[in-house]
Parts: sequence; structure tokens; C-alpha cells
Amino acid sequence: MPASCSPHLDNNTKTVRADTPFSNYPQLYYVLVGVPSLVLTGAHAVYAMRFASVVISAGLIALGLFLLGRYHPRRLPLAASLVALTPMVLFLSGVVDSSGMEITAGFAAWCGGLCVVETETVPRALAIWTSLSFAVFILSRPLSPASAAVIVVVLATLAGWRRTRALLR
Repeated sequence: MPASCSPHLDNNTKTVRADTPFSNYPQLYYVLVGVPSLVLTGAHAVYAMRFASVVISAGLIALGLFLLGRYHPRRLPLAASLVALTPMVLFLSGVVDSSGMEITAGFAAWCGGLCVVETETVPRALAIWTSLSFAVFILSRPLSPASAAVIVVVLATLAGWRRTRALLR
């Protein structure tokens, strides 16, 4: 069916009950993206929420790229990360769906974690930005803590036993 068959957005302010599984999700994404709906209604609210989602996701993508560009000793991971950002990531970043924030926060956490294991001494700013990325990632969806654990295990494997022990100290 073509998209033209979908109903048009209007400024109807009637409250409608819609039971969804999203009430079980960590609320960080919905708190951040839902702010425009407190002051706007109808189509304006939906588009403002999409814009908020884009800003959050773009900030997390920019953070990941910044961390790789600033703190990683080699440039190849920066170029490879641009390939990893597929059009689907960009699409999910522009709709009201916590998957966009989860993916982009996971990207930023991976980039920061890669910089942490590859640099000899970890600058304070890198540690703070990486920790913030992991926190946003973990709070984005119910299964994100498991995904964050996988990232940590892969990074620890990449770093090796000696470097992992040094980082834990």
C-alpha cells in the first residue's frame, strides 16, 4: 500500500488510550524526545519529537566520530566507522523510536571503548565521554545492558589480558 493511504496528521488534542509494550522500556529516550509534546500538539508535536530524536542521535554519532578522530592512534577505525553507519541507522535516528538512540549510543560507546583500549594513558575527557555513552546505551532499551556487556567482553578480548588488568586498576 502506498504511504498516501495513511491518515494525515492534524491538531486533534483528544486523548486516546493505546496499550503498548513501551511502558516496560527504560524511559530515558521517551523523556528526552517527549519534551516537545508537552508544549505542542498534533503534527507539530510529532515533527518536533522527530527533530529531538534526530538531534540526540546526531549528537551520539558525532560523539563517536569525535572520540575516534581525537583519541584513537590510527585513522583506519574512523574511516571504517563511517561505513558502519548505514542508511538504516540514519532512518531510525529520524523517527520516534528508541532503536535510533540505542544504535547510536552503542556506536559512541564502541568508539569510546576502542579508544580506551588502544591509548596508552586514558585522558579524563575520554573516560567521561565513554562512560556517558555507555550509560545512555544501557538506559536506552531493556536488552541494551546485555549488548553493552558484549561490547565490553569484545573490547577486553581485543585489548588482551595484560591491558585489561591495567585498565581495571
